[in-house]
Amino acid sequence: MRQKIFLLLALGSLSATTLAEDWPTYRRDPGRGSVTSEKLELPLKNIWYFRSRQARLAPSHIPLRPESTKKFGSSNQETLPEHARFSLPIIAVGDSVYFTSHDGRAVCLDAKTGQKRWEFLTGAAITCAPNYADGKIYIGSDDAHVYCLDARTGEQVWKHKPVTDDRWFISFGRMSSIWPVRTDVLVDEGSAYFGAGVFPHDGMYVNAINARSGKRLWRSVCSGYGFAGHLFASKTSLILPTELKGFHRHQVKFRRSDGSLSSDQDPEIDARREYLNDNDGGVVIGGIHYTSRNDSVMAWKKDDEKADGSRKQIWGWRVEGMLFDSRDTLYAGGVVYYAANEHRDRGQGQPAEGKDGTVLALDAKDGKKLWGTKIPERTHQMAVTGGRLFVSTRQGAIYCFGSPQEEGGGVVDEFIEPDPFTQVQDKNIQACRLAAQRILAANDPNGKGLGLEREGFALVLDCDSGALAFSLAKSSNLYICAVFDDPEKAQIARKKFSLANLHASRISVWSREPGSKLPYSPNFADLIVSERAAVGGIMPNYTVELEHLLKPIRGIALLGGKQEDKAISEWLATVKTGEWKTRVQHEMRWAVHVRPPVDNGGGWTHANGNPGNTMCSHDSALKPPLGIVWYGPPYSKHSLGRPPLVHNGVLVCPIDEKTVEGYDAYNGRKLWHYKVPAFSGKSADNNTRMMAVGGNSLFIPDGNVEQGKRNQGVLRLDLWTGKVIGGYPAPFPEMRMGHFALSRDGKTFWRSGYGDKTETQDDWACLYAVDTEAGKVIWMAGGPGKEKPFGLYAERVPYERWAAMGDGLIYIKRAGPSAEQVAQLDAETKAYLAQNDPESLKNFDQLRRHIKRFVAMDAMTGKVLYDRAVDVQDCDAYVAAHNGKVLFLNNSGEKWWGGFGANAFKNTSISVHDAKTGKFLWKRKCNYRFEPVITDNIIYAEPWAFDLATGKQQLREHPITGAEGEFAWVRHDKQCGGYSGSTHFLFGRNKGFGYHDVLRDHGMYQTWHHRQACDPDTSSGGGMMLKPPFNIGCGCPWSLPYTIAMTNVSIEPAIPFRFFQSGSSLPVKELRINFGASGDHKDRAGKLWFNPVRDGHPSKLQLTLAPMMTFHPTGEQSPGYATRYGRRSANDIAVEDSSAPFLFDSYAYGLKKFIVPVTVPGKSNGIYTVRLGFSALADDQPGDRVFDVRLNGKTVLEDFDIVKQAGSSNRALWKEFTVALNENLELDLLAKPGNSAEIQVPLINAIEVIRKEVVALGFEAPTSAWVNEKIPERAVEIQLTNHRDVPFSGKLLLSAPNRIMAIPSGPVSVALRPGERRNIEVLIKNNEPAQKGNYPVTMKLLSDSGKLEHEHSLTVDCLGNLQRRSLTGTGRWCMTRKTYETWIKRSVPPHYVGRFPASLGSTKAGDDGAACSWMRFGIPREIGTIHSMRMRLHVAPELSSCWNSLYESGSESPPEPGKNHWGALRLLDSLTQVEINPLNYPELPEMRPEYYALKPSGSDPNVVEAVLPAGVQRTESGEGLVQLILEATAMNGPVYWATQGSLVKPENAPQLVIDYEPVTPENK
Repeated sequence: MRQKIFLLLALGSLSATTLAEDWPTYRRDPGRGSVTSEKLELPLKNIWYFRSRQARLAPSHIPLRPESTKKFGSSNQETLPEHARFSLPIIAVGDSVYFTSHDGRAVCLDAKTGQKRWEFLTGAAITCAPNYADGKIYIGSDDAHVYCLDARTGEQVWKHKPVTDDRWFISFGRMSSIWPVRTDVLVDEGSAYFGAGVFPHDGMYVNAINARSGKRLWRSVCSGYGFAGHLFASKTSLILPTELKGFHRHQVKFRRSDGSLSSDQDPEIDARREYLNDNDGGVVIGGIHYTSRNDSVMAWKKDDEKADGSRKQIWGWRVEGMLFDSRDTLYAGGVVYYAANEHRDRGQGQPAEGKDGTVLALDAKDGKKLWGTKIPERTHQMAVTGGRLFVSTRQGAIYCFGSPQEEGGGVVDEFIEPDPFTQVQDKNIQACRLAAQRILAANDPNGKGLGLEREGFALVLDCDSGALAFSLAKSSNLYICAVFDDPEKAQIARKKFSLANLHASRISVWSREPGSKLPYSPNFADLIVSERAAVGGIMPNYTVELEHLLKPIRGIALLGGKQEDKAISEWLATVKTGEWKTRVQHEMRWAVHVRPPVDNGGGWTHANGNPGNTMCSHDSALKPPLGIVWYGPPYSKHSLGRPPLVHNGVLVCPIDEKTVEGYDAYNGRKLWHYKVPAFSGKSADNNTRMMAVGGNSLFIPDGNVEQGKRNQGVLRLDLWTGKVIGGYPAPFPEMRMGHFALSRDGKTFWRSGYGDKTETQDDWACLYAVDTEAGKVIWMAGGPGKEKPFGLYAERVPYERWAAMGDGLIYIKRAGPSAEQVAQLDAETKAYLAQNDPESLKNFDQLRRHIKRFVAMDAMTGKVLYDRAVDVQDCDAYVAAHNGKVLFLNNSGEKWWGGFGANAFKNTSISVHDAKTGKFLWKRKCNYRFEPVITDNIIYAEPWAFDLATGKQQLREHPITGAEGEFAWVRHDKQCGGYSGSTHFLFGRNKGFGYHDVLRDHGMYQTWHHRQACDPDTSSGGGMMLKPPFNIGCGCPWSLPYTIAMTNVSIEPAIPFRFFQSGSSLPVKELRINFGASGDHKDRAGKLWFNPVRDGHPSKLQLTLAPMMTFHPTGEQSPGYATRYGRRSANDIAVEDSSAPFLFDSYAYGLKKFIVPVTVPGKSNGIYTVRLGFSALADDQPGDRVFDVRLNGKTVLEDFDIVKQAGSSNRALWKEFTVALNENLELDLLAKPGNSAEIQVPLINAIEVIRKEVVALGFEAPTSAWVNEKIPERAVEIQLTNHRDVPFSGKLLLSAPNRIMAIPSGPVSVALRPGERRNIEVLIKNNEPAQKGNYPVTMKLLSDSGKLEHEHSLTVDCLGNLQRRSLTGTGRWCMTRKTYETWIKRSVPPHYVGRFPASLGSTKAGDDGAACSWMRFGIPREIGTIHSMRMRLHVAPELSSCWNSLYESGSESPPEPGKNHWGALRLLDSLTQVEINPLNYPELPEMRPEYYALKPSGSDPNVVEAVLPAGVQRTESGEGLVQLILEATAMNGPVYWATQGSLVKPENAPQLVIDYEPVTPENK
């Protein structure tokens, strides 16, 4: 089959090329076939060579990908993004060649001569090939626009901006929109398709626009991978590639009709995608694959006998020293053309070399070489048209090869104007040149020696000509962001910058509309200046907005120039932001401001955050919402095991075992590169693990001393330059590795070490402090021949050290507490338990305890302050110190949540002592997984939080019930490894990278592209979050090998979060559903809106929100939730009349029934306000989508037309109703008969349910109990809850027949405050234990006014000498294939994963909707003679209602009188377990002929029972087996809860109730 598909694809491409031999898009056609029928005349000769402006910037040798990133690519020859920016993507049409470039240009060349015909300039880089269609050129730019150009003239026809917001960030050192168009623009059948965005966290969109007009057709939100590269398409599907070419091969399929994610079967596109994935491209024609791998080229086909047959090679050969990429292959007229690049392996650990390229032409039949040529550059893309072969390179050139008879065009060098302002006779131009010189000569006015550097990012305000931006760029290495107020002047400047080869690569131009904010990322600018002020014009208004753009610590605002002293003084008198000083510089006058460090910026100074091991930066300046503000290097192949260091605006990141690099934390600029010496060991790895930052220095200790080697002490580097500025020798040359810590100001460090035993002395250990300014040891404890400062182990263990440092103290764990120390701890512990845990105090002597000592030393003197005992049972993994507390903690390291859900960590504890005195403060079992994060006053121990001072668990209001509940945070997806934090965030792996917004109590955000390593690796400090690629050691190939940085931005994340909460979600006080959302949101009022589909989670902390849905049968291309929901243009299409527009970004279409539990029957009945939110789609017209709306069976809207009632599409419309609810809210959206098209089926966006009044008090009690001779009395519990808003006062009355006693026998007073819950125990006693029978006990709850609030009946079964056992077995449904497919395609949650357990069909066997259920119960041998056996099932009304809505099986009214509505049971007469899975219903195993009818039990309307025969077959060992089939007996029969499924409560599972005589020695 696959071979046939490939053949069809290839023939389709060949047919197309016969009609038109142009090369209008990447690999020629929308399917990326790379095939043309045009035959070139061989041998070819070089006709012309075009060298672009970009080529002047390209290095002569583009390095191959570094070792640290190779695992992330499908091609070893791929370069990194900063090296790919010189490539020229090309197409060829008629007599023209078109290319795009990273300097923002689209260019047309004469195909015959290589001369330039026209160029068009965009605002930023263009990364993909242009697309030609119907005389137009289509391109996408990093400036967030798509452009349509006239192919002959280059004039703009239209431009389209897919996202209306403006936000720019730093992408590999250059400015780009956060929503760049980095795919090509694929034009097919009048529509243009493309992707926009880089990171799903900040917004990813799939777009379709009208190719003629540029108007939007649709835009779809993507929450998966980011897009970059080349789309390919079939008639119905689009494939969008992810990220940069070569990084990885994940590809995502969408429907061309609306942009929704697609899992539809599409043989054409799926075959093509599979081939491109498996072989990285190549060409397929006539069933033959022409491809390459590494240094070999080949042709092969699959075995004709099998669809998945093995490959049969036709020909193949190697080209030594070259590396091929199959995507750079084309087929032209029976000849296969391959492009390859030189690749010389330099041996293990050395990067490969190679700079030249080659092009080969091979005969498609036998692989014979027909022609070849070498190119002194690395090849990029090829195109064929008009008898010529065009080859572009990655160094900015294009080669044209043609017939030997064709005349050559020679070398075409694109013109560069070194100074486009030279010809302009304007005094302001000269003033700009002079101002640039003075600016670059400026120094920090505070005299701290930081200076104004000539690198980084500069923001030039108030540009008129752009001359100041140009002069700064020419005289420095600054990247310039030039801001114009006049769009025409901005475009003129762009063209000048482009002529000077500076546009996009060195200067980015922004045209600001009046009153609008600048789009740049916070904290990015090293320098802010003003062109208008520099030439003597009006000084700018320095606002808070500009201050936030200026980089903290070293960012300089230098405003002025040709200004008078008076003008500067007057301006300084008005400016309200920042501290300013004046500076006179020859004829220039300046106002100077250096932005100070952000307040409360914290930092990550040591491997564990700080010497106190809090795993927290204590950065409270980092606040939500977060957005990505830069990404790019550093790369790293090093898995440090802990986050990198962040201090004073510098990110210090290990790159490999031998290298450390420094980066500007605010804009990602590389500051320095340092090779760490191995010192006294074979590797520098431990040196980088122990390094620390403080003050303005980085300290690297010799942390890997081998036995017999000399310790090289501690090295000191300047934090900003990476230069070595000093060192500190070890006090003992033979000292080996220990701990290292540094004060925040860098003036003191502490170190520990040890010495091995020798012939002349015993082993030893030491701990000392060093004054870094004086270079002297302040104090020392221990050393050769002296008492060891440590003593945790009976024998010396290497690496023994202190446990933590904090609050000026050093904490050391030791063994062997004295009796007095233990007694003191006991007294303090008992005092704590008396107040907080009296039950544990009663059993104090039985408590599991593990007592050690901990010693506190003054860090500045070395004096021991106290020596105390500590109980480290279940908290002995490590120690932390913070805010006057010492914490003893544990770490399970559990990768998955299964152990937590099974209570495997219930004993994991935290113990806290006072830091100043050592006094015990509190200890508790905390049930957590990884080492906690300790913020200022909170301990975050996943998934809980505790008060640092008291240990009290942090609580929150349950968002649905309003009751007080436990605060919980859960990394719900794959989360191997611990986590780190700042004051307001928790960072960790959540499949990719995730973070929890603690400040606003949002749930866990999840972002792709990047993932955490198997240990925490995310740092924060100075208001920045920094995530390097330390996950190099993991096998997950989709994570990309660059660093991302986030900080506070003005726009909320484009992705929702996932909210977790323990406890029941009933009864509902407030419930808000956002249909179609991919997660949860909070509105501006802080109210949570939930995604209605919530997967079960092994943490058991998922919200117990369990709605059920069925859908109309329209559009069933694939099963499940995703195909039933749509997502329109988030944060872009304005939805009118809505304070929460995100609600209308998504919707459910075709929804038929929605059921959600709201109250507990009889316990919390209430009056509710129900609001339904609608917004018609953009193309909806009045009369298109008309339907009825029912709430709990009552029609509330008839012939409802959203567009008609709202007045237009894209306008929010809310409909409000009051409904009395006793259990579930049922919403039915009923399409009109005959309305089956998607434009006609119902649509809804949101539903809000708000409780107005509680009618009934909460009353919960069992419906049955049993007693016998051995157990003549039994306690049952009544739970009363006041859900009302007012207090309740009344009494509980119990009444029982004479033979039964209910205690208390008199009235029980009941007083409940609003929200209060009370449990009342009732003792049921049998006055005549030997008697048998069933007796009712009546319970009545009366108010003080005498009103009957609730009445309940409890049936007491007196069994005499018998016992009772309720067995829960196993079971599943058995249904026709048609029934099954309908269920999984049109129900949510789908049944096939066990979340929607149907148990009874409703039509005759064989029809759609026909089903039965099978159950099996094992009878244990201890059950003796059975006297009675009953099968008990619980009706699931919501499931029954959904079932009937799917199969239209008749009315949901009560059963007809005299009919068995409930179904019947049949027994299988076999002791062999029947395997039900392979059976095809209605084919069932042989059963007994008897039917046992089910009927209501009487005690509970939702419980039915059937009496079964008491005889059970037994094996020789005494075990029995009961197997049953449940069959339908009515068209509208109910559905029952099954034995398994995430929605099944244990009490609702099927039960086999047996009354029996127990087995005894006598009756065995």
